[in-house]
Amino acid sequence: ESTGRRCTLFKGHSAPVVCLDGDAEKIVSGARDGTVRVWDIESESLRFMLRGFTAYIGSVQCSPSWLIADGTNNAVVLMDFGAQGDGEDEAASSS
Repeated sequence: ESTGRRCTLFKGHSAPVVCLDGDAEKIVSGARDGTVRVWDIESESLRFMLRGFTAYIGSVQCSPSWLIADGTNNAVVLMDFGAQGDGEDEAASSS
């Protein structure tokens, strides 16, 4: 029996998802596969993926204009959603 409610399954991580955040446009998921994925709610698709800065994601937090993620390497990554890219980003290191 249909309730009329929308239910969407976002697939893509290769290990358990350990943290989530989101807003009216997107869902951000972090997983033990070391990736942060940003999903578009309207199109039900992957907007982009962030990887390469840690083996395991600890937490994520987002706003309409930025994303913050941390992991097991004692670093925090800040991603600006206003910048355009090719859909997959590797975190840059800074000293």
